[in-house]
Amino acid sequence: MLKKMVSIDNCKSKLLYAAVFLLVLTLFVLPGIFERKKTLVVEEPKWGLKRKLGSPPGEARVFRLEQIIIDAGHGGKDSGVVRKNICEKDITLAIALRLAAILKEKTRFNIHLTRVSDEKIALNERVAIVNLYPPDRSLLISLHCNSSHYRNVAGLETYIYALDGTTDEESAKLAEQENATEALNSTNGIVNHLHHRVNEKYSWEAAWHVQETLIERLNVRNRNVKAKDKQVKRGNFRVLSRTTIPAILVELGFMSNPNELQKLINANYQEQIVEALLEAIESFNEITAQWAKWQVVNENQIRRLEGWLEDYSFYPSIQATHLPYGSFASLKNSTIAISTLLR
Repeated sequence: MLKKMVSIDNCKSKLLYAAVFLLVLTLFVLPGIFERKKTLVVEEPKWGLKRKLGSPPGEARVFRLEQIIIDAGHGGKDSGVVRKNICEKDITLAIALRLAAILKEKTRFNIHLTRVSDEKIALNERVAIVNLYPPDRSLLISLHCNSSHYRNVAGLETYIYALDGTTDEESAKLAEQENATEALNSTNGIVNHLHHRVNEKYSWEAAWHVQETLIERLNVRNRNVKAKDKQVKRGNFRVLSRTTIPAILVELGFMSNPNELQKLINANYQEQIVEALLEAIESFNEITAQWAKWQVVNENQIRRLEGWLEDYSFYPSIQATHLPYGSFASLKNSTIAISTLLR
């Protein structure tokens, strides 16, 4: 009789535990099977991008610098600024050729120039040339010289495109002056805006390295301190606004300032400029290469997660505390933690 009672008690105990399991399964687990999978958001390091799993691969582009396009401002009938029979077009071409030579000699980058002689290259043509290159592998550096109504104005400025449309009055006037030579054909503004939104962090980083290195090596006035962020100026230059790759525009000095004009036409000073630009480009490449490494790691993690989530449905831990049912007195004040991984 005693054995039968023990057997009955064991049976009841098993039934109770089975009932607990079925209850928890019904209340907490089964409903999750019919829920849609949640979107997982991965935080990218340093540059703050967010990417959702399942989004197009191009959304978080990996940038690796391979091509540098050097644009010598003006040319041909478009002389740019002219002071004492010295033309901006000649200064920018001389520096562009020097820069191309040193980059070819000392780096692995593919170097391209929008012009190699005193020829007029229309803005439309410059933009078309630049846009032949892949946006995730290329950087445009457009070289110019500045001018002012006041002879004492001096210094160096580096610009990126004013994505949000805001720019200071001085930058707006300069952009108007640079844009005045011709009109561009209309393009798809929405597409350009999207390109600039993706490129902006790379354009800004390149501009910052160029500006900081030039003012340090050349010991000239940093006019970028007037920028909104005190570091990089923004302007609506057409050569920047219509390109689909990261791009910067450098105003190397004021030809209206007699001292700066003499320096700009000096071969030794031009060599200092290109040496500083070389250093800046190498620094920019170093930091963006580091970004790319982090980004590739995260992209690989995302792909693994995407593949894993295709095969599995994951449901988070379920906790039921202080179950109040009389038959479960032995479970009172305990916690049931259930983690499920269902195929």
